[in-house]
Amino acid sequence: MFFCSYNSLAQDNKAVFVQVEKRLKTIKDYLGGKTNDSTLRRAEAIVFFEKLTSIFSNSDIVAENQLEPSLAEYQKWDNWYQENKSKLYWNKRKKQVRINKY
Repeated sequence: MFFCSYNSLAQDNKAVFVQVEKRLKTIKDYLGGKTNDSTLRRAEAIVFFEKLTSIFSNSDIVAENQLEPSLAEYQKWDNWYQENKSKLYWNKRKKQVRINKY
């Protein structure tokens, strides 16, 4: 029984890391000019990090209605993730990545 619980927890943690890293990649690729991502994907990544980290973006809406995160914001989110990675977990009830603040 313990093995099943541990294995499930490991899979949940891996899913958490994938969720965070996928969004970091969306922003990094945008900043590096390596993507034609949609504004919606980038906006979702920004909102995701703002809610998770409480580090808010100063992105402005430009003429094309695209949010433009800065390199400094990306670095803050990435640093936060590296420092707090071990505290992240998947909240099954809310179906979202959360941080254990204890």
